[in-house]
Amino acid sequence: MKKQYKAILLAVLGFGGISAAQAQDALLGFNDATGTQNDYVIDLGAASQFSPTATIDLSSDFSSSLFSSAFGSTPAGVAAGFVAGPAGAILESYAGGTPSGSLPSGTPTPTQFNTSQTSMSGILLGVNPSASGVTALGSAWSWNIAVSPSQTGGAGSTAVAGNTGNPMGMLSSDAIDLAVYESTATSGRTEKTTAWTQIGTLAVDANAGSIVFTGSAVPEPTTYGLVGAAGLMLISLRNKFSRKQA
Repeated sequence: MKKQYKAILLAVLGFGGISAAQAQDALLGFNDATGTQNDYVIDLGAASQFSPTATIDLSSDFSSSLFSSAFGSTPAGVAAGFVAGPAGAILESYAGGTPSGSLPSGTPTPTQFNTSQTSMSGILLGVNPSASGVTALGSAWSWNIAVSPSQTGGAGSTAVAGNTGNPMGMLSSDAIDLAVYESTATSGRTEKTTAWTQIGTLAVDANAGSIVFTGSAVPEPTTYGLVGAAGLMLISLRNKFSRKQA
């Protein structure tokens, strides 16, 4: 609540883009891809919480008022993307599950990896208008991440989209499912990076104010049902066997 209150207060005062992101945190960014290039960036907390075995409801981080202040009450042409640059790893989302720069089966080069980490570290949080002052800082989402899903180079020469793939995808009816991939790097005499691996899906619904991450290794609800049914069957068979023994 404290983080959201601070973002709202900054927006009310007209300084929605002053708060800087923490390098270790995961960011969800929205961009007016077909309009004025306004940005709304949310700090979703520590990147370490996003794992293949995690299910996380982050809906409390979403502010409908900030979203509306950036894109209006009836938004159209809005894109969204997810990125994180913790030490030794990069997390990026790809709408439809196919990174436009490096395919899931591909591997970012050490240069791409390090440049993207730098690009992620200085993103401004809150609502960033498309004023020249914000763009000049080089810290807006649309500058260091991606201008739009169709422009993989981004606005800045160090943009994430131009190095490891474009994380942005267009919202449809104010919603989008983003496939989240991870690449890691090991340091030593020679830095080595790993191929992209999908760790989960981030379901975003701006209309409902919902943000939910589901890890790729989390069983489907139907799986839980099958496991439960199997357990009940085992108990039933055990009880039947016990009565026969008696």
